[in-house]
Amino acid sequence: MRVGKGTPSANVDTAYELYRQGDLEQARKIVNEILQKTPNHLQASALRDRMDNDEFKQFNMQTREIQEVGEINPVAPWGWLTIAVTCVVVATAFAIPTLREMYQAAGHALVQDPDAAPIARPAISPQVRLIFPIVLYIIAAVSYLSYQRLRRLMEE
Repeated sequence: MRVGKGTPSANVDTAYELYRQGDLEQARKIVNEILQKTPNHLQASALRDRMDNDEFKQFNMQTREIQEVGEINPVAPWGWLTIAVTCVVVATAFAIPTLREMYQAAGHALVQDPDAAPIARPAISPQVRLIFPIVLYIIAAVSYLSYQRLRRLMEE
């Protein structure tokens, strides 16, 4: 029996050739089309399973390489912890005066002397000035999580 160009067997041969050349995406696309039309196509199923198996083996090999090469410098976690603590200290140093000003402004808003001079407003609102400490607190949190992760990896 002669296989025509548009039959599934010809497409499997094309998919296998693409797979052999390293074009996994196109080969998988052709195999999936064949399996949609003919779910019980043995050659297409076998090629799909082979591609899946090869991808799984490659993933395992890459994971092993990362684990072998991925030695952690024992100072690295402490560097992340230092960054976290520094960010918290700096953020707090910036946030306290702004929060104090906001608290005092709230007290003045409740009790105002009609004869008192108007309170000068800063050029930048306190809410906007709190963005910098908030960002520093977020950086501190991420740094602390990095510290914990590295410590766990070192213990394994």
